[in-house]
Amino acid sequence: MKNKLFYSSLVGLTLGTIGFSTLKFNTQQVLAKTRFAKVISYKKLSNSPYNVNGGYIYTNARLNKKSHDASHYLNKTFYALESAKVKKNNGKIAIYYYLKSSNGKIKGWIWSGNVSKKVIIPSAPEFPTSSQNSNNQNVDNYAQQKSDINNMLAIVRSMDSEDQDYVLSYFEGITPKNAYSDISDGISEMSNDITNYDTKNEVILDAQAIQKTYQLFNNRFDSTANNDLSALSSRLNDAFSENDADSISSAASNLADELSTAVFNLG
Repeated sequence: MKNKLFYSSLVGLTLGTIGFSTLKFNTQQVLAKTRFAKVISYKKLSNSPYNVNGGYIYTNARLNKKSHDASHYLNKTFYALESAKVKKNNGKIAIYYYLKSSNGKIKGWIWSGNVSKKVIIPSAPEFPTSSQNSNNQNVDNYAQQKSDINNMLAIVRSMDSEDQDYVLSYFEGITPKNAYSDISDGISEMSNDITNYDTKNEVILDAQAIQKTYQLFNNRFDSTANNDLSALSSRLNDAFSENDADSISSAASNLADELSTAVFNLG
């Protein structure tokens, strides 16, 4: 009888120990899964205007709570007040910006790869009134140049998030007067970026942007340039059908190089 009681007590104690250990282990697992990012350092920024390209906005730099889906605010202007160097829970280091909308209602931390500096296009200048026809032509040219700048900015922001920042740098300080020279440089950078890709998705996004750029300027050149560009665009479409990253990269780069020269000659 005493042996039975001793055995029962021993079994109960063993099960209790196992249960406690399992509870402790599960608790540690939950804590590990909910580990937040660690902030390494902060840095003040110059309150420069930015646009967001997607991703999420977080309430703090530890990234433990999402407050906004940035894709809902692609056309809104934000101001960068601070940056944080963050070690994420996967061990990787990343830079996050603290952004605030102009009305202060939308604010928080977003990965630097999901933002781009806002390009300010100056307002229309006063043209000399030498003749009504000349003035009307100047106004028409200005409207076309400004439209091309805005359309190019939208196209560039559809590129891979890391590549678009390089191309957008060519649009800083751009004016309608030097529009096609700067756009040409930007297209040339698109060609460089697509030949130095890391992933197939990056190639596809950048190649699609180059094809959209061709469509924006299609049939605005002389007949020789139009025919050459049309042939290169068709080759890029064929490469898309083949679904081979190297073929897409090569075809898109060739189209961008030819297009860069043609656009420069519009100026």
